[in-house]
Amino acid sequence: MGSLGGLSAWVAVGWSLSHFEFTRLTGTLVTLVAIGVFTWLYRRVPETRVNASGTLSWSALGLRAALATLMIFVITALAHWVPAAWAGTLAAFPVTMLPFLVILHAGYGAAPASTVIKHYPMGLGALLSYTLCVSLTYASWGLAAGTLAGFIVATLWLVGWMRCQQWWAARRSTT
Repeated sequence: MGSLGGLSAWVAVGWSLSHFEFTRLTGTLVTLVAIGVFTWLYRRVPETRVNASGTLSWSALGLRAALATLMIFVITALAHWVPAAWAGTLAAFPVTMLPFLVILHAGYGAAPASTVIKHYPMGLGALLSYTLCVSLTYASWGLAAGTLAGFIVATLWLVGWMRCQQWWAARRSTT
């Protein structure tokens, strides 16, 4: 039910956003606001670690790969059926995150999946950093250098966010 609810929300938000003409600036600002709002909303979700032990069978690995592949094919096929205004929305579909969450939930329960969801908004900051960087560098730097710059900027976002988390945790432990 959670996956159906998430897909329904994704369609509703995607449909709403497809009615707006975003610029690089407005798209960045809307994304930053969403990251901030959802990070704040998820702040009290408890942290749960998974102690993955044992071996993974070839059949389980094949099933997981088939699930991820099926989702990617479905989303790619949808691109031919929906209006062009939905191109960005389809590009933003969590094609790797959704199968990962389904597999994580099925194998380890809701708590570890909730932990991943809790941290997902700030992870989107890396995607935002990457796409913003390549939108500014591809034309002048080319595909290879622009992509490398995007990966560097996204990595800096993630390192910066981890440092902020460490700082906040240290600050909380001293008060």
